[in-house]
Amino acid sequence: DNSPDDYHPGESEQAFYRSRMIKIDWQNNLLLATNNTLVFGVDFRQEQGNSSYAYFSPWGDYQSVFPLKESGLLGFYLQDQWKPWPGFTVNAGLRFDHHQKFGQAFTFRTAVNLELPEIQARIKATTGSGFKAPSLYQLYAPEDIFGPIGNLSLLPERNLGWDFGVEKSFGQHLTLSLTCFETRYRNLIQFYFGAGYKNLGRALTRGLESFLVANFLENFALQASWTHLQAEDLETRTALIRRPKDFLSVNLNFKYRAFRLEAWLNY
Repeated sequence: DNSPDDYHPGESEQAFYRSRMIKIDWQNNLLLATNNTLVFGVDFRQEQGNSSYAYFSPWGDYQSVFPLKESGLLGFYLQDQWKPWPGFTVNAGLRFDHHQKFGQAFTFRTAVNLELPEIQARIKATTGSGFKAPSLYQLYAPEDIFGPIGNLSLLPERNLGWDFGVEKSFGQHLTLSLTCFETRYRNLIQFYFGAGYKNLGRALTRGLESFLVANFLENFALQASWTHLQAEDLETRTALIRRPKDFLSVNLNFKYRAFRLEAWLNY
């Protein structure tokens, strides 16, 4: 809502996007054995949205509206959690999705976790694929005075990735972890000023993430994380926009009886 002001007395801009999401999830956990649990279920999600944009000025008016649109996604999932021996867990899952506009998609995920209590450490790894349909806004959002926004020609994103990490505790007061990761994308959805949402052919993200938790003092805790990221458009061999190479986050938390103080720093 950009109302007229002293610098633009006859110029105003108004826009809104209204949406509604309905989701139903039915999940079952079947205990096959004391060390084996099968999880399966079905979920349904429906999204609805409509939008309006209006620009008024002494040089002319501009309006763009799209009526109510909707999309539906029906999914079936199956996951097996197996603990062959204490401290070691294996997860394997499959998912089938049917999207109202973009059709069918199969995805998977596997994960292993090894606890080493003798040295207060943990080793973990995952690999899996993903499917992400464009949102209603990405498809139908009307253009504004700067150019297009929505794009009816968008294709769904697909990705394949993995990560591997190690976590180590030093007593009860300090925990450190380090994780490396990589994900490859097809049809990654990006927003370009003046051109709207578009698909990239192929893209890659990889990097390192470290995490620290420290609580040496009673009622005082420190959490810090740092991520180093390489994000590249593999078609043009250029860096992806809006992806910071380094990201630092620090959280300080202090509690005393009914009093709590929390501070965040992101850089």
